Amino acid sequence: MDTTNNSSNQDQKQNNERELVADNANPKSPLEFSWTFWYLKPDKRVVWEKSLIKLIDIGFVEDFWATYNHLALPSRLATAKINSDYYFFRTG
Repeated sequence: MDTTNNSSNQDQKQNNERELVADNANPKSPLEFSWTFWYLKPDKRVVWEKSLIKLIDIGFVEDFWATYNHLALPSRLATAKINSDYYFFRTG
């Protein structure tokens, strides 16, 4: 009997059970629709749609706040040096 393989399988099973418990302990709050954060760095040589850069798709309230809290403040983007914008569009 291979005790190493059996022990490894038990360890994997315990890890999977821990992950399942952790996922159930902190359920996410789904949004009704998926949304996408976009960043616009205007370039007069390029059409507007080509200047948009997709940042992330959002499907949960917690993901929105995690993303928003790591973005530069929108007020900083409007300065003369940066002159760019964020957009938050519904996906689809």
